Amino acid sequence: MLPVPRIDRNAARSASVSTASAVLLALLLTLFGCGQQQAAKAEVKDAAAGPVAQVQSAPTDSLTQQAGLDQAVSATTLSEPAKPQSPEAKPAQKVTGIAALDRAAAAKKYLLILFYRNDDDSTRAMKKVVAGAAGKLAGKANSVTVNVADAAEKDIVAKFGVDRAPMPLALVVAPSGAITGGFPSKVTEEQLSGAFVGPGTATCLKALQDNKLVLLCVQNASTKSNDAALKGAHEFKADARYEKVTEIVTVDPSDATESTFLGQLKIDPKTSQAVTALIAPPGSVVAKYTGATDKNTLVAALTAATSGSGGG
Repeated sequence: MLPVPRIDRNAARSASVSTASAVLLALLLTLFGCGQQQAAKAEVKDAAAGPVAQVQSAPTDSLTQQAGLDQAVSATTLSEPAKPQSPEAKPAQKVTGIAALDRAAAAKKYLLILFYRNDDDSTRAMKKVVAGAAGKLAGKANSVTVNVADAAEKDIVAKFGVDRAPMPLALVVAPSGAITGGFPSKVTEEQLSGAFVGPGTATCLKALQDNKLVLLCVQNASTKSNDAALKGAHEFKADARYEKVTEIVTVDPSDATESTFLGQLKIDPKTSQAVTALIAPPGSVVAKYTGATDKNTLVAALTAATSGSGGG
């Protein structure tokens, strides 16, 4: 099981945050989960075969025989001398997990990562599933396979803390670096594709996985009190105690890709008022507000949550 990130007790005063409100099941799953991706192995092609001599039937008379000889001489004269073969091609170097992660992020694609330790039946079955999903999601995702016992993969193993996780493991990682899905032992293509989330959800998950507080501001051009709702959020983040450990994330409630996340937060996608949620890692909703917010109210809710007396 992956280690559960905790927010810095001194920096944010939010360590041991009680589940003051609903715990986001999907957030917890992504934090505990592991994911995977299979990198296509580059194959080295054999050197091109040399020209194949063709045997012709013997001529039946001296004229045809002479003509055949003339053709042979001409062919020999006109043919180009054999070119020296190029040095033996070297096998293409396998892309490491970290390199694949960087490439996917640069291309704004998801990455399907398959972590494994032994090339057993479970691993081979998961490789097949991941390869199938990657093929269908080629425009949206890349994939890579990582052997956790390979010293060259130590960086990505450490990054996701999977050295002691059950194997094989599949991780779905968003372009932002957020883990949006984790599946130990076995997985289906539907589960992998279902782990793709909206940009706001991914940003929120990334912040929580980085051990930060999240002020989720749900609003769009149709909602009221937008500025008043953002005022309190920005004042809270400007406080020196929370500045470095707080992320403000804005989500459009009408965005269909965010509907599952908003449903877990019990926020109506058709809300007419701006809604603000204060969320602490690993995924506890400290408080929710409709309409205007202010810094003091947010600080009070966080203080109450950290003291174990519940949020607002």
